[in-house]
Amino acid sequence: DRVTPKGSETRTKIIVTDIPPEGEALKAKEIADSGRPDAYLWTVEDTVKGGILKRTVLREHTEWVIDKKVIGKTGTAHPSTSDPTYYGQSGYTPPAPPAPTP
Repeated sequence: DRVTPKGSETRTKIIVTDIPPEGEALKAKEIADSGRPDAYLWTVEDTVKGGILKRTVLREHTEWVIDKKVIGKTGTAHPSTSDPTYYGQSGYTPPAPPAPTP
């Protein structure tokens, strides 16, 4: 909308643009360019801000992938530090400190 001395007017613009590649196609290209594709977990993230689509291929390298929620015997994901069934108790006795030298 725009206000002019003669009143207000509305103008419409149509913008034609290329459609970005599908997420799976972008991911496949990045996997092909990677030296060790099996060493990563690959995902595609889309964000829209101000009418602009940003498509990002993410690669995550980790030794372990946990693909479900970790739950203890009590059923909570974050058990109390006093829960002996989750944390247990150490039986290790530290050695005595060294004797002072004369």
